[in-house]
Amino acid sequence: MAVGNAAGPGFPTHPAIATLGKGRHSGAQPKLGKKGEWVPSPDDAGMIVQYARDLKSMLRIVRFDWGVATIDAALVSADGKALIVAGQCQRDFATFAQ
Repeated sequence: MAVGNAAGPGFPTHPAIATLGKGRHSGAQPKLGKKGEWVPSPDDAGMIVQYARDLKSMLRIVRFDWGVATIDAALVSADGKALIVAGQCQRDFATFAQ
């Protein structure tokens, strides 16, 4: 499992991808801060990638659409049955509930 954020404007295709919400990429370019750290963009999209046990292939991708939400932290529940994520709502978050 990998959790992070994509900057876009493109996203790799995959047969098992689920996109949450309906956003748009405004064309903002990814930026790095003075110390090389990632500077969040209003276009960022949180994503979760589930890999095969051998890590040779991706089984499933779940992502927020551009500008819907980002993921800042994640943890697996004690019983291993749930992934809990925390992050930031973006400008198009309201579309997530539609």
